Amino acid sequence: MDPTLVFDETYAHFVAAGADPLHRIDLNLASVNAPTMAGEITTKRTAINVSGKNQKLRVTTVAPAGASITVGNNNEDIEIRKDESGSFNIKISAPSLPNGQYFGQITLDPVRTPSNPVVIPVAFAKRQGDVTLAHTCTPSSFATSGHAHCTASVANFSPLPAAVNLSIKGSPGLRYSNPSAPATLIGTGEGVQWSGTLSGSVPPQVTGVTPGGGPAGGYLPLSLFGTPAISGVGDDTISNFNVPTFYYGGEPYTSLGVVSNGYLVVGGGTSADIVFAPQHFPNAARPNNVLAPLWSDLNPSSTGAGAIRIGTLTDGTDTWIVVDWAGVKNFGNATTHSVEAWIQIGAAPASEDITFSYNTGTTGGGNAGVGDPDSGVNWGAENRGGSSGANIAVAPTNGSEYKVHTTPPAAGGTQSVTYDASATRAGSYNTTASMTSNRTAGIAQVVQTLTVTP
Repeated sequence: MDPTLVFDETYAHFVAAGADPLHRIDLNLASVNAPTMAGEITTKRTAINVSGKNQKLRVTTVAPAGASITVGNNNEDIEIRKDESGSFNIKISAPSLPNGQYFGQITLDPVRTPSNPVVIPVAFAKRQGDVTLAHTCTPSSFATSGHAHCTASVANFSPLPAAVNLSIKGSPGLRYSNPSAPATLIGTGEGVQWSGTLSGSVPPQVTGVTPGGGPAGGYLPLSLFGTPAISGVGDDTISNFNVPTFYYGGEPYTSLGVVSNGYLVVGGGTSADIVFAPQHFPNAARPNNVLAPLWSDLNPSSTGAGAIRIGTLTDGTDTWIVVDWAGVKNFGNATTHSVEAWIQIGAAPASEDITFSYNTGTTGGGNAGVGDPDSGVNWGAENRGGSSGANIAVAPTNGSEYKVHTTPPAAGGTQSVTYDASATRAGSYNTTASMTSNRTAGIAQVVQTLTVTP
């Protein structure tokens, strides 16, 4: 190993980044990853020269077609003296690229001395953040005597209020007029601007838990497939698992908390999410984001008290995460329950499909309609904030199945700005809407191309 530069970061910053997705890109790593990049984003890196020599580094970048990666001052050479550090900005710009995952690279190549080049991988996912931006113009082609009528709209899908700044500017020669209130012109017609605060979003809603058939046509024990019992399960425990992406309430998740008391915490949980007395949904108290096939005071820790399993099953086309409480005993008596939650894996909200399946009771115990006599029982589901939920109104019968129904989050505050764009000379012009907020990283940008004819 003979590095030219090293990038130093602290444990404390890594921990803080776990709860700060907006600024996670700023961790001082020898790579750059922007999981949400809606147009343009800038970060900074600080490198330490450990080569033992003064270094002048030539910057070269490789970016996807339609994007640019810029280091420092327009990719000019970077100089760092030996044993000292130097900082430089890295800007990724791709306002016109379609949504998707993209990759690039930065190379810092020593010029004066024979040292190893420094390669910095770059990745970014082009997509909208929690505060979205839309921008349209009609018509896209018009004569010099006419104009395009355009609309830029922002919407807040974050649960918290968002401070938003919107500006619209264009190619030289493009003129702006007639902005809708409360937007105003920039200068004498060089652009349009608006700023304000948008209220937080409405979280996903649980609209019902109703009878409906599951993918296997009923309860299907995971033990038949050799799936092992979850280790460490006992009275009042939670076991967290990283799982393939699934959707609940129109939002993606990659983790599940399996609670011994017959319910799941979507997104995972902690000891604070373990409650033996079932809640009636909705309930703002923890746990939230709950899927509860049979919430009661259960105790799978004693001998012969059943097992809890988690695995995936497929029919060759679709795949489900299956959590199986198999013959799990009440805490207060010997009654056992066998019930499953089926959660379809998918890459889009349309894949969302969640089923509760109850054993027939012929083998392994069913008892879908009863729980522990001291704690009581409930069946249902709740959203992530505990503001919306649904309960199975009548105790489910053995062998029955139920579907969980949700609606996705809805935008809270929204703002639309209209304006006219025109030009006195024929040609092709771009009008670009740019938006920043305290709930999204970087600058969201949407470009519209206008063609002006004589």
